[in-house]
Amino acid sequence: MAGNSWNDRNFRTAILERVIFKDQATITESADIPLSREVTIIDASGGDVTATLPDPADAAKLTFVVKRAETDSTGNTATVARNDAENINGSASDLTLAAGEIVRLLSDGTDWNTI
Repeated sequence: MAGNSWNDRNFRTAILERVIFKDQATITESADIPLSREVTIIDASGGDVTATLPDPADAAKLTFVVKRAETDSTGNTATVARNDAENINGSASDLTLAAGEIVRLLSDGTDWNTI
């Protein structure tokens, strides 16, 4: 929209982050993602880190955002892991994130799908 300055967009983004992403955390060691957390940022600069998704049956119709920190370009691994035997996008494999990569996952009650 014409007339919007960078500051206007920045302000709207900040408001959206506070409204939409009420619970977010940065993890520097492996941890489970609680049902209440909407955004998890993985910082693997100090070593490999795995963020384990909740059981998809408990998280039916919920979405989770997982991002690898943009400043983390180490050779360490940042993994988004399945809770048990469920699939992510039809595959029985976990996801590995590159620096700055973001994935948004939706539970269908049985498996996880990226959206």
